[in-house]
Amino acid sequence: MAPAALAQHVPTEPDPRTESPLRAGDFVFHPALGLDLGYDSNFARAAPSEGVEGALRLRLRPSFALATADLGPATVERRGYALRVDVEASYRELRWLKSPDEAPWEAIPLRRDLEGAVRAALELAPGRDLSGTLKLGLARTTRPNTEGDLAVNESRLAPEVAAGLGATLDHGRWVLGVAHRLTGTIFEDEALRGDDALLNGSSLTARWHVARRTALLGEAGLGVTSYVHGADAVAGAPSAPKSTSYQLRARRGVAHLLTRRVGLVGLAGWGSGLYAGSLTDFQSVIGGAELRFFLEPLVESDPVGTGTPYVAVGFERDFEDSYLGSYLARSQGYARLSALFAGRYSIVAELVVGAVAFPATPLPSAAIASSWVDTRVDLTFTGEWRPVSWLGLDAGVTYGGYASEQVIDPGGPAEDPLSYQEVTVFFGQRVFW
Repeated sequence: MAPAALAQHVPTEPDPRTESPLRAGDFVFHPALGLDLGYDSNFARAAPSEGVEGALRLRLRPSFALATADLGPATVERRGYALRVDVEASYRELRWLKSPDEAPWEAIPLRRDLEGAVRAALELAPGRDLSGTLKLGLARTTRPNTEGDLAVNESRLAPEVAAGLGATLDHGRWVLGVAHRLTGTIFEDEALRGDDALLNGSSLTARWHVARRTALLGEAGLGVTSYVHGADAVAGAPSAPKSTSYQLRARRGVAHLLTRRVGLVGLAGWGSGLYAGSLTDFQSVIGGAELRFFLEPLVESDPVGTGTPYVAVGFERDFEDSYLGSYLARSQGYARLSALFAGRYSIVAELVVGAVAFPATPLPSAAIASSWVDTRVDLTFTGEWRPVSWLGLDAGVTYGGYASEQVIDPGGPAEDPLSYQEVTVFFGQRVFW
């Protein structure tokens, strides 16, 4: 996960906290419905040796947002709370382009999937010196496994509960935060139940405005990942049985405005990942640096540029738990843009290029894979034109490339090469209110 000070997202969707023709009392509503047609070159993310096949994709995306109306700071402060609820779904239908008598495609000539999420966020005393947040969520995501067996997929449920407190001191010179987050991963396929997990994470953040254009940053966090089934993982699963692990992070840095449109944010620190048994621990430097080109002039007292759209170029180094062995370490450069122009043109673009390093990894087959480094490239570009206030015409393209010479033996009937390439293209439209 990116450092908190680097991980800002500027929303390009309609904001349900603003005025809407659908309103009841203090609440506004934003229903929406999207439909698009596209192409996926490698939905199964198969390596060339496994047989790559493209598919036509039809996607239906209904969504609904409810929130308290934002009628100005005075109204929000008098009310004392702000609520937002988002419900979204994505029905996806894939039809393979390969001949129907070729394995494994003849078994599933048409694939249907349903993803979705329900999220709620409650802010208590927003805008005041002491405030709180409470978040609840449940999401379902689905993908096939990467071993060429389309009858088995990696569909999972992801529940989430989070709470936090924020404090602003000395007329805004100090901004402090403490938060706790509990997330889960629940696989639907029995063969993957050994990877069901709970993550407890606590974090502390601090920002000190030492000058009009400069702020010092600090953050620390502790995460505990507990694998529910532990050593009872199903035989033949694609990873070895997992046990509880601990992740510690501490970073310090600075945010500085070079001009009112150009800013620099940098964080550096130390990360530790502690794993039981013979698994390799992670002990190394983590952090990132980001150069930001803001699309609107900033107030000098906010060198981070909270909520302001910008183009960013940066580098990040971090680690996370891996389903293969103990951890994976990412060292990657990126460029990104997410903005809404003139209320009509929405653009989201991101390019990420970097290395993914794995330590020596035990496998269910009892073999030990020596450490290795892969290369990953991800490109996303989506755009939307809103000719009228309730209609959006959108299009997008994504590319995902994973270059690896590693072939994993999961202990089952087939080996799993990690490398793949995938391209998706889509065109569609959305109606929203």
